[in-house]
Amino acid sequence: MQTCAKNLRLLTTVLVVVFFASLINVSARAANAADIAHRLLRNKILREAGDRYDVRFLSTHTDRLPGGGRNVTGRGRFRRHGSRPQTFTYHANVDKRNHDVTDVGYDIK
Repeated sequence: MQTCAKNLRLLTTVLVVVFFASLINVSARAANAADIAHRLLRNKILREAGDRYDVRFLSTHTDRLPGGGRNVTGRGRFRRHGSRPQTFTYHANVDKRNHDVTDVGYDIK
């Protein structure tokens, strides 16, 4: 009877550790998708509007897509030389397997 109780405690401990490890892994994948999207969006904004600088991302929301992809959306702010900051919303779909980004864009508010 004691062996069964020890095995049950061990199994419970292992299951709890596996559960929390999976949560950490999901969070890391979502953060990686956001980093990829932010890097691409920053380059896109700077390339399309040459004189803008200091691009900052204020909020980020990541949703899962079928096939392991992530939909990254949020708000950001950039500043032109000598003028007031402007805000924008953005969206991007990131394929986690090959780091391919599709349907990327932003709207200046």
